[in-house]
Amino acid sequence: MISDSLGAERPPGADDVAIDLVQPVLDELSHVDREVVQVYYWDELPAADIGQIVGLSKAAVWQRLSRLRQVLRARLSGRLKEKLRDR
Repeated sequence: MISDSLGAERPPGADDVAIDLVQPVLDELSHVDREVVQVYYWDELPAADIGQIVGLSKAAVWQRLSRLRQVLRARLSGRLKEKLRDR
């Protein structure tokens, strides 16, 4: 984690809050989109390998990741604003 590498301590429960925000957004994605995101960011597979797993070209994986980053950014931003407003 970035905070770990910088020596900063994470507040207690920070990971739980992140999971509470991210998991519902991931669940809204199609199966293929969710798999692309998960194997790219969690498993750190290269685009060519992801393409073989989901049946897409390397270029299509990059294009899909670009689109998914925009979708996730917008949805997570909305959810975070809702959470902060509800406080």
